[in-house]
Amino acid sequence: MPDEDGDLDWYSTPSEAFAHVVATLDSPERHRQQVGISIYHPEVETGGLLLFFYGRTNISFSPSINRRSHPVAEELTDLSWYLEQMLPPLFKIGLLGYQAQDMAD
Repeated sequence: MPDEDGDLDWYSTPSEAFAHVVATLDSPERHRQQVGISIYHPEVETGGLLLFFYGRTNISFSPSINRRSHPVAEELTDLSWYLEQMLPPLFKIGLLGYQAQDMAD
């Protein structure tokens, strides 16, 4: 979902194209745009939206596809599960730190 003209255009690509997606995010023409990636873990049927803000120094993640609840408190998100799944690939593309927060209703 590159934000080229204020209109968000979504594209679909298989997970094998991860290197191409990262190269696209790193391209000079995308550096000044917000880019969103909808990610999905088919084995456990959950995912969400990963949004890269301008300059690529900040991102956010919203667990919006079949959110995983915490096993002890179902009203909270299982942040540790999401972090365990997402940190390895994000670290490979330059993640330097993170801050996690649950925004329970």
